[in-house]
Amino acid sequence: MTPRMHRRRLLELSAAGVAGIAMTGAIAPGAGASRAQDDELDPDVQAYLEPAEGKHDPPNALSTVAVAFPTVSYDEGDDINNNPWTRAYEQKYGIDVETQWAVPGDQYAQRVNLMLTSGELPDYFAVSDEQFKELADNDALEDLTDVYEASASDRIKEMVTSGGDIPIQSATLDGRLMAIPNVTVAKEGASVLWVRGDWLEALGLPEPTTMETLLQVADGFASQDPNGSGSADTFGISLDKDLNSIEGFLNGHHAYSRIWLDDGSGQLVYSSIQPEMKTALGQLQQMYEAGQIDREFGAKGGTEVWEDLISGRSGLWYGSVYSGVVPIGDAKRTDESSDWIPYQIPSVDEAPATPKVGAGLTNGREQWVVRKGVENVADIFTLIDFWIETFYENTNDPIYRHFVQPTPDRAVWQMNSIQLVKPYKNLEQSNAIVEIIETGSDDTSGLTAEGRDNLALIQSWLDDGNIDGYGWDRCYGPTGAMQRVIRPYVDEDRFIQSQFYGAATPAMVSRQATLEALELETFTKIIQGESIDEFDAFVDTWMSLGGEEITAEVNEWAANR
Repeated sequence: MTPRMHRRRLLELSAAGVAGIAMTGAIAPGAGASRAQDDELDPDVQAYLEPAEGKHDPPNALSTVAVAFPTVSYDEGDDINNNPWTRAYEQKYGIDVETQWAVPGDQYAQRVNLMLTSGELPDYFAVSDEQFKELADNDALEDLTDVYEASASDRIKEMVTSGGDIPIQSATLDGRLMAIPNVTVAKEGASVLWVRGDWLEALGLPEPTTMETLLQVADGFASQDPNGSGSADTFGISLDKDLNSIEGFLNGHHAYSRIWLDDGSGQLVYSSIQPEMKTALGQLQQMYEAGQIDREFGAKGGTEVWEDLISGRSGLWYGSVYSGVVPIGDAKRTDESSDWIPYQIPSVDEAPATPKVGAGLTNGREQWVVRKGVENVADIFTLIDFWIETFYENTNDPIYRHFVQPTPDRAVWQMNSIQLVKPYKNLEQSNAIVEIIETGSDDTSGLTAEGRDNLALIQSWLDDGNIDGYGWDRCYGPTGAMQRVIRPYVDEDRFIQSQFYGAATPAMVSRQATLEALELETFTKIIQGESIDEFDAFVDTWMSLGGEEITAEVNEWAANR
């Protein structure tokens, strides 16, 4: 795995916040900075920057604020307001974008809150659901309905809606579009069951395609010495102390954690207190008692779980497509005889399992909003369109190096001033790669530079056994998770998402942290042997400690959408 690909993938696909050096004051425009590097542009880049039809002269001005990414480093003379992206905006379209401040991701929400209090707002910026609601309640947002219909390109509209209806619904108030949803991947990240295929073969175990066969595999991995060590040092399935890695198992029982579901009568109910959850927890308890679950899971975070997989202590784990690189790729490096196979979530009955996925919005910065009274709103859609064309659609290497990734340690693409994430970008890339591999074609002109890198890595594994390509094959190759798992999920639209996607209700703000802590504690104790009847007591307590109030507020929100 090349450093460039590793860094880009983690940055683009994780929903985690970023850390970096805070730039807390206003940032001076870089108009006086040196632009010597523009005199040496590749001819393809120069052609790409030719003025577009309708370029503004003099330039239109727009202002924004931003997250400061730790992987951004500027050329000498460049800064946040003078870099390849800002120069392209001005040169190609006549749009002068000024970023007033930038702070690390973990400080962004607080800084925006201070800005809202002051009332000094830039022209456009990203906000959380709570901040979106506050701005809407104070009539501070520009209505985007008409300009979106008239000025947003087809590629923008497809990106906003291709992952489902929730993002556009979340940005719509009283039938009017009041924001641009900050869409990201969600369905591509659905749960994948990763299994040591070499252990299956060695022990003569069935493929875990049903819950029944999954339990047989878990028992075999725990009791039949699959790693050949001669000691009882393996277990069936990996869990972590926060129970993040049991979601796929729950979904196999048609149970879901911490989302809101329609109960069939139009009422929204909290998923974690439904009967299916009790059934799933009861099964996990039986597995724990049988030694199929790590006895120490209650003390292990995600890193420790990865270490168990890499060291060969565990051969069953619910991860995601991207787990193919880390930790699965690392497990292969540690033990070259290991072979990991991705499976769809096994179901407990004849109904296919439906994986839980997020709303498809960037966590903590769910909406791009425009300050009420901004005149050049259509220019914002021009910037988004340029982002999509340059980051997602470009297949030219010099343009890629100029705007996306010139060297392994430089993420120039993060200098853009507004972006959306294509919901099925990686699936589309996998489809294109697999077609080339399966047809034996040598025509890679339709792939992006990133796609060509991924293809080369996958082929290096398939053709030459290059272990650096193994993880990428497990992600995107012909028998990788994107093809074996995510593609069928997408083709069948087999996902479940929370039907509540608004700002936190008042009772959520005051009670939810306590209720979630109670939920984790109760579920952990049940898995570890506490009476399954504790689930019923938990439901009663959850309702009395604020759950009933939250449920009422959630249904009031739903009734007023």
